[in-house]
Amino acid sequence: MGKNIVIKVGGSLMYKDGLQLNTVFLDMLKDWYKRNRDNYDMIVIVVGGGKLSREIGSVVKSHIKNIDDVHSVSMELTQTNAYILKGYIGDKNIFNPESLGDAYEFLMHGKGTMISGGLKHGWSTDMDAAVFADVIACKKVYKLSDIEGIYTDDPKKNEDARLISDITWEKYRKMFKISNRNDEHTPNLHIPISVECALFSENKKITFWVSGGSSIYNRKKLDGAFESGTHIHL
Repeated sequence: MGKNIVIKVGGSLMYKDGLQLNTVFLDMLKDWYKRNRDNYDMIVIVVGGGKLSREIGSVVKSHIKNIDDVHSVSMELTQTNAYILKGYIGDKNIFNPESLGDAYEFLMHGKGTMISGGLKHGWSTDMDAAVFADVIACKKVYKLSDIEGIYTDDPKKNEDARLISDITWEKYRKMFKISNRNDEHTPNLHIPISVECALFSENKKITFWVSGGSSIYNRKKLDGAFESGTHIHL
């Protein structure tokens, strides 16, 4: 395999108040892409649902009894975000897969850029990113979100909460009470890396860098955020 990169973009970064596009972040991502697309054999970007998924999910969940149907709605909205991101970047050669099979086929070619949302029922978009990384033998996923990284406590509620710059998957699982049998996905669950993705990444020895928020906006370019925040590893 050649030089590849996998980036997970939290849906929280796609929008600001009132579901307006977050053009500050999107412009930085677009600039990074234009500067780096020729530096990689493959660029894989996976987009979450964020505010779009949460707001529509909150509207429909009281009317939909089957939790799998609620997850299907959320998953389709991540795909909507993927199409929006492709259009914003403006490269017609970017591939948007419509199914997991489409994604695998593209990744096996070993060349080009793919932007995707969630493609499998029961998976988080964290999991999609980790699986895609495994397919192209990329041992690192960069997750950009609306938090700086992982803290000892909720920094919005506890001003003494400290950023954890380095943590193993084992300690991560203990911190969020994840057991080896606790592998079911719950849509819109507020946890830095989803349960099934943490278990998969630990097993596959995949590293996650979690960063975002002001660590992105305080830099002139996006690149610096790729080495900040929290490093989760075996």
